[in-house]
Amino acid sequence: MTRASAVILLVLSSFPASRVMAQVDSAGADSARIDSTAPSIDYTAEFLAATAQQHEIVPGMPRLLPGSPQPPLTREVFTRDSMEWSGAGTLADLLSQVPGVFVWRGGWLMQPEMASYRGRGATSVEYVLDGMPFIPIGTDSVGVDPAQIVLGMLDRVEVERWPDKLLVLMYTRNHERVAPASRLAIGTGDQSAARYQATFEKRWKSGFGMGLGGDFLNFPTGSLQAGDRLQTQFWGQVNYVPSTRIGVQYQFFQTDIDRDPIRQSVGDTISPPLDGRRTDQQLRLFFKQRDGSTGIRTDLLVGQTQWKGSGVNQSAFNYLARLGSRQARSYWTAEAGGSSLWTPVVVRGEVGWVPARSLSASLEGVYQRHDGDRSSGWLAFRAGVGLPLGLQLTASGRYGQEVVAPSIASDQAQDIAAGDVTLALRRDAVELSGSLSRTPAFTPASFEPYRVVDALRPTDATEWASMTGRLRLVSWLTLEGWYSHALGTPPDGQPGSQAWARVAFRSKFIRQFPSGIFDLKLQITMEAWGEGTMGVDASGTVIPLPAAQVWVSFLQLEIGRFRAFYEVRNLLGNQTEYVPGFSIPAIGSLFGVRWDFLN
Repeated sequence: MTRASAVILLVLSSFPASRVMAQVDSAGADSARIDSTAPSIDYTAEFLAATAQQHEIVPGMPRLLPGSPQPPLTREVFTRDSMEWSGAGTLADLLSQVPGVFVWRGGWLMQPEMASYRGRGATSVEYVLDGMPFIPIGTDSVGVDPAQIVLGMLDRVEVERWPDKLLVLMYTRNHERVAPASRLAIGTGDQSAARYQATFEKRWKSGFGMGLGGDFLNFPTGSLQAGDRLQTQFWGQVNYVPSTRIGVQYQFFQTDIDRDPIRQSVGDTISPPLDGRRTDQQLRLFFKQRDGSTGIRTDLLVGQTQWKGSGVNQSAFNYLARLGSRQARSYWTAEAGGSSLWTPVVVRGEVGWVPARSLSASLEGVYQRHDGDRSSGWLAFRAGVGLPLGLQLTASGRYGQEVVAPSIASDQAQDIAAGDVTLALRRDAVELSGSLSRTPAFTPASFEPYRVVDALRPTDATEWASMTGRLRLVSWLTLEGWYSHALGTPPDGQPGSQAWARVAFRSKFIRQFPSGIFDLKLQITMEAWGEGTMGVDASGTVIPLPAAQVWVSFLQLEIGRFRAFYEVRNLLGNQTEYVPGFSIPAIGSLFGVRWDFLN
């Protein structure tokens, strides 16, 4: 090629300059230099315009938050950043960080992961998606499997703790900038696991906004013990919010699940297969009295939940009307709603007051009417007071009657008399708290996906002692954890003692990387529990729960908006089971990348 180029240059140079110019001129008036026809792009101007869009905020749909402010120590909040850096793969992983929660993990990822709170069974956790109850439906109409809820589609998760129940409030991604936002995630791991995720969000100055997302999960276990799991989820959202005082939004969630049966041995199925589609649609309209965070607001929601598959075809129409007001030191809300399945009427009211910075209180009243001439009704309160030396004292309780499983026609109302008191110390680097709780006698509903456990036995009133702590002596090292212990005989499905602990190293190395675009986190999480009972089998034999430990490591590197992670579950390779018969793979690894884009 070098020789050929030299020959061509030699030939061209042998022509007279006048003749070459004549050839160019003879092309006519339309001829031009090749590079002069290319568009002229001012990349500096493009960059500055894009940067300006990133900082330009426009109104979006306000979240349907619970009454606020609330007394301290009654709610745990997981923002998008904390979810990204927690290493949680599912909503069940987030719930395992809440004191008193024991997740019935079915083995490898994306198997059943039902959560039980203080031995209260499948109904101990309620889920709400953008203000609308996320009701159980389909083959399991008693409890919701949080493993089916993808964290990548959520922007925020709040967990309200009561002595005998958890309320999980989930909020979808909420884009409020002119610059479009997108996200790509790719992951893989042992047993040929694969995960692909993508989202796109856009909002215009006129008030129109949209969001799209998809998540594909494939966990082919390749063994007789645990069946393959394939899950695909789609999310779509369209809204029009011309100002902070009015807006309308439509969104849908669709989850397709194809899960093979789980077998303890050939021919012995311990968890049935699941093959179907769940669709949740929601239309919401809000009006607000005035701009700002205070004033009266009205929210109207209608929705439909549908399940089709595994021989079950169900559909529920849901509605909710809410009127509320928030002021600087007080709030009140009034709601009326219900569902065409099992609970047609739900009425709820709540008031809260903060007379001083160190004093706060709230009161809630709920009435529900169920099919079969059944009803539930209770009062719940919270109160908090700030003490000297950084101490805080909080108390809460629920009293009344509740039908915990309305979908079961024979389930009747049970008495509620639950309370707790918590004393906490909160300083700059130290957070410590201790709680004493009492849950009443209870007949829990069992979990559908676990055939090894036929039923959970009724339990007497139980007292609980728990402690939580968080220590951060330096900016790059954090120690946190909790411990819970049943004072007396623990109920079925809950260990007598349980602990969760985490040590996390996280640093941006500002001295070496002053821009702050670099971030590194390494954390080790330990979950341990003592002996207990899981329930009884079909013959009435008690199923023991042995003591065990599970360790998880998580490493994540961030450069700008690019993140790469590597996770190992059951790090020590222990032969451990959360539920007897559902083995956990030893040293199961996952790794992948997440990449967020803004304009």
